[in-house]
Amino acid sequence: MTVDDSLRVLTVRSRVARNSPVAIAQVCVEGEIDADNIAVLRAVLLHSIATCPLVHCDLSGVTFLAAAGVNMLAAVARRAAVRGVRVELHGVRGLTRRVLEIAGLERVLLISG
Repeated sequence: MTVDDSLRVLTVRSRVARNSPVAIAQVCVEGEIDADNIAVLRAVLLHSIATCPLVHCDLSGVTFLAAAGVNMLAAVARRAAVRGVRVELHGVRGLTRRVLEIAGLERVLLISG
C-alpha cells in the first residue's frame, strides 16, 4: 500500500512467512513516516501483532521519522507486549536510529542496523 500526498510517499509491504516453527509477519517500510501517513503503517502493524507471535519490521528504506511515527511505534510496542508478541525493527540506521534511541524505544523493541 502506498500513500502519496505529492510531498511525502510511504510504501508499506507485508507478508507472513510460514516456513519456520512460528509464523513471522514481515513488514517492509519505505519513505517518510509522519502524522499524515502513519495510519497505514499502524493498521498493518496492529494486524501483524494480532495474527503472528513475531513481527519483523524493516525500516531500512525510511528516510524520515516524525514524532508521530515514534509515538505510534511506542503504542504498537505496548500492545504487542500485552499480547506476548515480539516486535523487531531491522535496518534502522542514521537519524532514524538516533530518534528511536532518544525516545527510549530500544527498551521495548529490539532495534538492529
